[in-house]
Amino acid sequence: AINEGINEAKEEQKQEIEEYQKIKNTPVNLEKKAIALSCPLREVLISSNLGGFSPHLYKLGVLTEKEKNEAKKLLSRDFNISSAESLQTYCDELIKAMITLSKENIDNEISSSLVVASVSIKLYILTTGVDIEYITWENAQPAIAELVEAITKQSNTYSWKQIAERFMKGEKEAGVNNALGRKIIQSRVEWLLTNEESPW
Repeated sequence: AINEGINEAKEEQKQEIEEYQKIKNTPVNLEKKAIALSCPLREVLISSNLGGFSPHLYKLGVLTEKEKNEAKKLLSRDFNISSAESLQTYCDELIKAMITLSKENIDNEISSSLVVASVSIKLYILTTGVDIEYITWENAQPAIAELVEAITKQSNTYSWKQIAERFMKGEKEAGVNNALGRKIIQSRVEWLLTNEESPW
């Protein structure tokens, strides 16, 4: 009976890994871009039960109930978002802010770093909101599209290495984390830049 249970668990994990590979190999779209740009926080704050394989770094809506509950707690703790209503309010305000941002020159290095960090954090909030069903992808998509464009339209940001450097610099400038938190994120950013399972 024990061996049977072990074999069933192995088969289940094998199927999950096969599904993960399918997700990983689907063409790049807005959803994948948004998730990848949110990864400095998404990779740290949302964990996977598949070891080194992380489906949530490639697709929304794949979290287990346990992972959803943990993500809800962190979204409430870190950003004071604890309901669909509070996330929708955040999303509405974000669209107004992005319209203002789109009129500004963001090509100098300091403001560029702040934009990258800010956009990445906001994408983490919105993609997590979709994951935990506080907002639908359809309702989040306009804000997500604006955020992705805010980074991709910067003429001086054209590689994941530059995005990583600007995220860390902007995050430090904004004082989002303490030194310990920054060190953890830095280690995961290095993982994102070098590991073959990373969406970067």
